[in-house]
Amino acid sequence: MANVTTLSEETRQMLTGSLTTVVLPCIYLLVLAVGLPAHATALWVFLFKTRTRTASNVYMANLAAVNLLYVLFLPLQIAYHFRGNDWPFGRPLCHVFTQLLYTNTHCSTFFLTCVSVDRYLAIVRPLHARHMHGVRRAALVTAGIWVLTLVMLSPVQSINLLHHVQELNITTCYDVFPKEEGVVTFFLVYCVVFVAVNFFVPVCITVFCYASIIRALTKAKLGSCSDGRNNEDIRKGIQLSVVVLVTFVLCFAPNNCVLLAHALLHWTKKNSDLYGIYKLMLAFSSLNTCFDPIVFYFVSSEFQARVLSALACWWRPSMSSRPELLRGSSGTGRDDSELLQDAPGKGDQTGTSTTVSSPI
Repeated sequence: MANVTTLSEETRQMLTGSLTTVVLPCIYLLVLAVGLPAHATALWVFLFKTRTRTASNVYMANLAAVNLLYVLFLPLQIAYHFRGNDWPFGRPLCHVFTQLLYTNTHCSTFFLTCVSVDRYLAIVRPLHARHMHGVRRAALVTAGIWVLTLVMLSPVQSINLLHHVQELNITTCYDVFPKEEGVVTFFLVYCVVFVAVNFFVPVCITVFCYASIIRALTKAKLGSCSDGRNNEDIRKGIQLSVVVLVTFVLCFAPNNCVLLAHALLHWTKKNSDLYGIYKLMLAFSSLNTCFDPIVFYFVSSEFQARVLSALACWWRPSMSSRPELLRGSSGTGRDDSELLQDAPGKGDQTGTSTTVSSPI
């Protein structure tokens, strides 16, 4: 573990301020509270309760897995920030968590991009989907994504991430580095390449896919002579595509753009106080972990049915001592498990889903 004797004023404020010691851990607590049960349930449904294997299900199961792995280690990050950015868990866990943090962020962008491509093929290019829509192909793509992400992150694991800051008597994990010219230059170049490959390429593909889906569904709605139910399904598909696209951009664009600006300012030898803002944007990007189950629910009608069925099985025993609640409020005598089986609609299938601060 290396020692850092002096800090820049920006780094000192970042390490001691309420942004990193109060705001960030509160955001991560929210992510943990929502993400842990949501993704544990999602992964359980995809692995054990989904009968139909589709490409989208493969991508979403992997997305649930990487999100669940990330939130399982979030208590370490929460404790780190609440302790005043002091890491007590040792070097190996610092490296493991840093790897998981960025693996989650960038695997999420790749898997969500794959879902968007899958929806694009199914809706806009159905003939191409016959040749590119298979589960085996999806499994190969997901394996490639895991390998690419781990390779891209391997340089981070080759350096010491743990530094003791004597001035504050804390040990930071991947938040400060000695200001050595070679290290700074390496990370600046690495950040630019990393953001380009892991954000700008996926976001361009995702925007193209959902824009094409929205255009195709809009044309179908305008030219449709079918009943109102079909038009309603198309409308829901358009709305869902817009929501997923906006959520994708809002979750992943801010932290990548701030990271790029932070790197470029250091590259031009100008002082940058953007690292604290980048840490905040990175925390907000983890909120995507809370939104992903919504994508699962609306993209896969079978996922809907299985979740609703599981909720019905859980709910009915808890109400067994109150039989009047099992009859439903309409007085028809149908219990809620029957009503829940009717809940997933046809239209659900149309949507998708000094010292320098560390540069990433």
